[in-house]
Amino acid sequence: MEPKKKNTKGQIQDKSVDQKTSGEQPEKLSSEYFLSVKKYLSDRKVGKRYHDAICEETKIQGELRTFIDNLNGHIKAGRGMVILGAVGTGKTCCLVVLIKALLCKDGYRVLGDAENNIIRLDFSIVFTRSSDLFNLICEKKEPFIDKCLNADILMIDDFGQEYDHSFPFSKFEDLVEYRYANQLSTFVTSNLTPDALKNNNKYQRVVDRWRESNIIINISGSSMRKTLK
Repeated sequence: MEPKKKNTKGQIQDKSVDQKTSGEQPEKLSSEYFLSVKKYLSDRKVGKRYHDAICEETKIQGELRTFIDNLNGHIKAGRGMVILGAVGTGKTCCLVVLIKALLCKDGYRVLGDAENNIIRLDFSIVFTRSSDLFNLICEKKEPFIDKCLNADILMIDDFGQEYDHSFPFSKFEDLVEYRYANQLSTFVTSNLTPDALKNNNKYQRVVDRWRESNIIINISGSSMRKTLK
């Protein structure tokens, strides 16, 4: 398969996405813009509960801000993140924060269409739960698989569930290898511990690529969700 050529029309500006860190006053964004962002998230099947996620509510806000500060360099280098942690530690929220940073006017350029309440982008993001991705690979849904192969940014949520033994894991390995070879950024969350990833022979090839091309962060602590009384 021929590698996709990256679109160069709207590069990320070199200054930080978080204008507050540079002492500048952030531009006030319109309500239409925020509605457009929420529509963008909904269209990518990001659950409504996560739409209002902000960096300050995550357990790794420092790491996220550091990554976002050099967003341009990371994406150009095909670098992403692997975020590990127990259930309920805010991993999906971290992905949403990163999507919002990418959609920010000081990140990848966003072409707003307030009248139709949509965002037209000059780059592509695919967000998918790993179980959905694996099912679609099994069903040979080529259009979606091609999107995952060639998206500028691929986000895989909840990697490492126990999958049916008939799943052709080599197909997923091929996807990871293709994106690694073509320097396309991949972001992953997983409930697995670093040791569980490292010691599972099935994941060796995948983890080896992610270890080199991604920043790996382990979120410590227990679930932030309310406990039942």
